[in-house]
Amino acid sequence: MEKRNYFNDYAEKNTSRVVLSCGCNQNCLFCDAGHFSFDDRAEHIAKELASDSLAGRVSITGGEPTLDPRLPGLIRRIKKNKLKYVAILTNGLRFASRQYLDSIKSAGMDEVVLSFFESDADRYDLLANTPGAFVKKIAAMENLRQSGIKTKINLLVYSGNQASAARIVEWLYGKYGIKEFVLSVLEPDCERVQAKTWLIPDIKVVLKSLSCIAAYCGKNRISCMVPSNGAIPRCAADILGVTYPVGIIKGADVQEKVRIKPAGLCAGCDHLDVCSGMIRPYALGLAGFLRKKKRYE
Repeated sequence: MEKRNYFNDYAEKNTSRVVLSCGCNQNCLFCDAGHFSFDDRAEHIAKELASDSLAGRVSITGGEPTLDPRLPGLIRRIKKNKLKYVAILTNGLRFASRQYLDSIKSAGMDEVVLSFFESDADRYDLLANTPGAFVKKIAAMENLRQSGIKTKINLLVYSGNQASAARIVEWLYGKYGIKEFVLSVLEPDCERVQAKTWLIPDIKVVLKSLSCIAAYCGKNRISCMVPSNGAIPRCAADILGVTYPVGIIKGADVQEKVRIKPAGLCAGCDHLDVCSGMIRPYALGLAGFLRKKKRYE
């Protein structure tokens, strides 16, 4: 069995977030981040996190954090504490510039979590609602590969790729050597998705895709997980064979109003106290999946 790195374990179990921006240089059809608003408390939060002994991993998110000119300085401030592990959740378009990528790397960035949803240029630009975005994304991927920066893919599963998500994982692994994936299923509660319900995937198809991805990743020693504040609850993740984060992530956004814990399924669950529940539009399909697997009978 491969020996795990204690530092990475510590970082993964103790995650905090710094949210920089509600703006973005993409205009994705599924996202509500449509304006620029930089958090004036970001520098104060970064200073606090640098001295917080419990915050091992610091995830910088937005909107699109690379649009904030303070980003390199914030990373340096956090990294003054040598025990901190800093990751950026980004669409990566600005990393198409090797000069910009090098500036972020030199600031001390440990990891890039790159959002992704299509391997076809036309389909990507259509969903991103941003002409030329895919070309920049590919340039960024190549720059990241050459730079040696640890890169993790946050793959959004939606109606357009619900049946092909496994092929996208295989493509990213084969072409760019990506060995870590976060599998985020589209959450249907944001305003833009409510206005474009065709984006919402069929949860039963999604579950099949996630199972295929888990099998492929297991065969190739690739890490795959679902986010703790996402659409797939811990019990389903266990059955599918994908990893679930350990502990609670500080700052994670959970829309409790659209989540439920079906009594017949959840009453005896070992994860009841730490699970956010099932998103209502997906609950029926997930309940059927869990019953079929006889997880709680």
